[in-house]
Amino acid sequence: LPQTNFLATVGSDNRLIIWDVPSASVAQQVELEATSRALAWSPNGQYLAVGNDFGVLKIFDSQLSLILETTLHGDYFRSLSWSPNGRYLATANDDRTTVIFDVANNVTAAILNGHEDWVRDVVWLDDSYLATGGDDSKTILWEWNGGSEAEIIQTLERIEGFHQAITYLPQSRGGILAVGSTESQIALWNMEASGTARYD
Repeated sequence: LPQTNFLATVGSDNRLIIWDVPSASVAQQVELEATSRALAWSPNGQYLAVGNDFGVLKIFDSQLSLILETTLHGDYFRSLSWSPNGRYLATANDDRTTVIFDVANNVTAAILNGHEDWVRDVVWLDDSYLATGGDDSKTILWEWNGGSEAEIIQTLERIEGFHQAITYLPQSRGGILAVGSTESQIALWNMEASGTARYD
């Protein structure tokens, strides 16, 4: 949970657990119907999104009351990422797609097709740009302007192996995108304001 000492976890035991980190104790828990591998807090900490192995997305409030449940995919969720404005969720899924989900209106806003294998991770760079990494050894940079489609603006293939972990550090101008692969390689990319990446 942002700005607190609480940590959320999910796993093969079909439980969503909120941990009190200083005491290493369980603060709250919810039984889930299926194994879940992806979760993400909203930027304001009011909502927690969880995606399971059947493609079902659940959104809980901060007290772990279920407020939304919908099926977005037919396969495993691998990652979830909230847009900085908290309006949208982006997904990474084994069906090779990323869905941009409009949370307030409970509707799929866009489906991103560009990977040739499982999509392992997704991260928003800002409210219009996002990055996805997959088992096709590619990280794809997307521009999305609120429509039903997104445009691929660049494909990053510098490192070998499955691109399974992506993180982004925003800065005053652009930022730094880190990509990690199963070949124990990490690439650091300088992001431009246009959403493109530069490897120095």
